[in-house]
Amino acid sequence: MEPNRDKAEANLLNLLIVDDERSIREGCRDVAQGIGYSTYIADNAEHAFRVLDTTSIDVVLLDLRLPGLGGLEVLKEVKRRRPETVVIGSLLHRCTATARSVSGHDNDYGSGVGV
Repeated sequence: MEPNRDKAEANLLNLLIVDDERSIREGCRDVAQGIGYSTYIADNAEHAFRVLDTTSIDVVLLDLRLPGLGGLEVLKEVKRRRPETVVIGSLLHRCTATARSVSGHDNDYGSGVGV
């Protein structure tokens, strides 16, 4: 496919990023917007449900270790409210902690790039 066509097709999708870590939310949002997705972010389950109630969301990128109402419970509720929505579970914060530990640096690997 042509690069411009790929970007135009991506614009048709609304992505909700649910993660309690700001650097991960913002990093994922920046990448997704860079390739043309309409993005929404939420830092907890309640915020995510408010977005789902008011916006047509196609894909949810969900932190499975979300504090409070856990990721699996959020996944079940998303599928109950919007069965057609694709949910992708993520453990990115585990990857960033591991990268920091292995490298011995406290760099922000929020995007998961190079990890």
